[in-house]
Amino acid sequence: DLYTFIKFIGKGSYAEVFYAKHKLTGEEVAIKIIQFSKDPPSESEIKAVDKELDVLQIIGGGHTIMPLGQLDTNITNPNLTPTTQLNSVSPSCPYVIKYLESYRFSKQLWLVMEYCEFGSLELFLQSVHPTGAMCEFSAAALAKQLLLALIHLHSLNIIHRDFKTANILITGSGVIKVSDYGLSEINK
Repeated sequence: DLYTFIKFIGKGSYAEVFYAKHKLTGEEVAIKIIQFSKDPPSESEIKAVDKELDVLQIIGGGHTIMPLGQLDTNITNPNLTPTTQLNSVSPSCPYVIKYLESYRFSKQLWLVMEYCEFGSLELFLQSVHPTGAMCEFSAAALAKQLLLALIHLHSLNIIHRDFKTANILITGSGVIKVSDYGLSEINK
């Protein structure tokens, strides 16, 4: 009961995303809800989600995201597993989505992240630029932000592997944010 869900934003292969507001602070967030087939999740589900959670821990954010295989069983509410505060955060990049916290319910994992008002670059281009044409200045600014995001991710040894307009979000101030790390790999 920490968030009020306002509207459905979209659906991906493994999750649905909702626009919500924190009940106490009023902070606007996006919540990605990953649905598991059973409780507890299968080994393959844990492995797939742990990979994304590992990337989220590396790119930083406001909280540590606890991998499913390491959930704290000594909690008072067995249906909710809160995250814990992160003491040291990796240097962040303004062009990478900021993950705030996560919660695990019996058959769901919620990833709470910053909300990007203009949605995906894919939808933005369809609505604002229906011909697909952008002015040179806008295209250059977009390319610069995307390249800086990729440079940041690669400096952390993260390979995104699903870089497409649907996974690039835009804030109300026009800043792009690379999101969705479900297919990412950490190059060790």
